[in-house]
Amino acid sequence: MEFFKNFLKSLLDLKFENYITLKILGILLILAYILDTIFVLSLCSTIENFLEALILFIIFYPISLVIVRINFEAFSALIKIAENTSKINAKLEILCKDKKKLEDEKCLNTK
Repeated sequence: MEFFKNFLKSLLDLKFENYITLKILGILLILAYILDTIFVLSLCSTIENFLEALILFIIFYPISLVIVRINFEAFSALIKIAENTSKINAKLEILCKDKKKLEDEKCLNTK
């Protein structure tokens, strides 16, 4: 029940502070694999010669699965980088607030 509350809260987060993509990425990957399988099978079904279709399937299907997986991993890494950057920024802001002697320009380099 708690998962669904957090998921709904993240889904309605208009500031995009919480990412839901990593929570549903496994489901999306399975759906992408299913769609990829359907695509490759439909591509192979257009070939009249069974042996040529089988060779195309054996070569093309694993390559397409690897491409889908690499894209999902890259997307996941990008989201994790964003999350980690947000955490670092929050910790840096806390650190700067604790050290009142430092000027804001020295601490955050915003100017």
